[in-house]
Amino acid sequence: MIINLSLESTFKSMYEQTDNKLLYKLTKQGQSHKEYKSIRKYFLKKIKDGDINTDDIHSFMELYRLPTKSLLIEQKKLSKITAKLFLHYLKEIKLPDSSFGVCLGEFYLAGTQFIDNMSELIQSLQINDKVVVVSEKNNPYDNRAVKVLTTDNIKLGYLPKKMNYTPSYILGNGNELFGFIKKLEWDKERFSIKIMLYLN
Repeated sequence: MIINLSLESTFKSMYEQTDNKLLYKLTKQGQSHKEYKSIRKYFLKKIKDGDINTDDIHSFMELYRLPTKSLLIEQKKLSKITAKLFLHYLKEIKLPDSSFGVCLGEFYLAGTQFIDNMSELIQSLQINDKVVVVSEKNNPYDNRAVKVLTTDNIKLGYLPKKMNYTPSYILGNGNELFGFIKKLEWDKERFSIKIMLYLN
């Protein structure tokens, strides 16, 4: 899905400065991250051209999680800057074909295989049912965990760990997220739920 963007120059400048700092440190350490540089260039070009794909944002943010432990602090700062940018322009955008709010994308829920009484629960679920989206900071496996529940407060699963940074950051800043069930399907013995996620 392509969405039009409008970024203030100060936000773009802040992003570029932080990004250049990280690249400078990588160079000093003799490390080469060609893929990182390539995606960064593509991402900035998309911003300049005034459009971007939501999948590009997730891919770009994933690349911030570089494997070098010594860069952990820099990674965290850079990811936070990106999330701030993302939140900033999302607030300025409304889907042309929806009155719900800003769409953050489609997600297959993780952890559905661990939900108790799922076979009974699925009988009550329908396409377009609204779901509640909340942060679960005390999760022992992921402090950025984002839980998805029915409107009756029954847990359905979680947003995938590799894609939950931005939703977690948005929730942590006092913003509300919600969603709608888009697809319900069986995959062998596992039940899959896909939702559309929105910023209120």
